[in-house]
Amino acid sequence: MDARILAALKYIEQDLSEQIELEEVSRKIGLSKFYFERLFHAEVGESFYVYLKRVSEVASRSTPPETDKSVCLRNSCSLWLY
Repeated sequence: MDARILAALKYIEQDLSEQIELEEVSRKIGLSKFYFERLFHAEVGESFYVYLKRVSEVASRSTPPETDKSVCLRNSCSLWLY
């Protein structure tokens, strides 16, 4: 997988509790928002917003309040990344 997309996925995972925008993530990894969206879709298999919604829902359903969301998200995302 492209290193820039891996960096974006890591950034999303770290800030999942915050509102994340495509423009913010693309800026963090140094790509235009248009190219980032195309590359993200090609590498991940779904759009940025569909992915963000899916992982947010998975994390909210599977994470008890006393656990760290990033650990649960990392475990659930690994199923989709490999």
